[in-house]
Amino acid sequence: MNPYVESVRALDDYELDVLFENGERRRFDVKPYLGRGIFTRLRNRGLFGAVRVVAGSIEWPGGLDLSYDTLYLRGEAVSERPEGAAQNKQASGMEGQSLKNRDQSVMDKHTRYKSSVRQSISTADGLEVAGKVVKMAQENKIECALCGGLAMHAYGFTRATANVDFVAEARLPLPATRELEMGGVAYTVQAGEEKEIEVDWIIRADEKKEVYEAALAGATSTDDGLPIITPEWMVILKYLAGRGKDQIDLLWLLREEGLVDRELVKQHINGLFGRYSFWPLADMDNLFLEADVMKARDQNGK
Repeated sequence: MNPYVESVRALDDYELDVLFENGERRRFDVKPYLGRGIFTRLRNRGLFGAVRVVAGSIEWPGGLDLSYDTLYLRGEAVSERPEGAAQNKQASGMEGQSLKNRDQSVMDKHTRYKSSVRQSISTADGLEVAGKVVKMAQENKIECALCGGLAMHAYGFTRATANVDFVAEARLPLPATRELEMGGVAYTVQAGEEKEIEVDWIIRADEKKEVYEAALAGATSTDDGLPIITPEWMVILKYLAGRGKDQIDLLWLLREEGLVDRELVKQHINGLFGRYSFWPLADMDNLFLEADVMKARDQNGK
């Protein structure tokens, strides 16, 4: 049996970067499918970039999908190591280890980054860190807005989150601990005297870039003045992310009375996908219905 898909990312030239649960990464070329039946819809860049993982395979709005078997068997294996590194590894073992130790020392010195199991953070610590990075962003005239788990906290849904997520237009003048696969970097910021919290500073560089830029442009503010992605754009970003926790967040947002303007969500989708918006709108109508059913069950105590 072939492995299930763990994550997928749309690339330029209608290709997909697919990570499987066994750790293998493959690149899948969708171009041969673009002239076939309903797959012609994927010529729309916005729709193509809306790919997500569903039940171990991948899916686009409107039910377009490719199985994990197809992706694995027909995808081109991608080496995680630069070409030639395997042959040189043994010969340069001692030197490589020395460089690795030196680089780690530099990273520890400048970022105080520590490798550890990521633990959930409190809302108070998250907001403290968010305030610090927003202040720095404003001083450097960088637009940013809170998203992710801490944004859900701000809207009233307290769930576990291990970091602070922002959508941004440019990098902060801070040393980065790592590059984000989707685009952007991670920083480590002090909370209190001893805690260090990771901040994912998202600057999309893939097919979802346009969506995130639109969400950032439409950001609002919390009562404390922190810039935050609106509930309507949060619904769209969660829908496009497609992970289990995103589905939970999305349905919670839709169930809250008066929080999400559903017509505005549809307007945003129409603006993003144009004549291809029928399929994501159909998906969204189903999500609206599912949220309403869940809310009715909650009210009836079932």
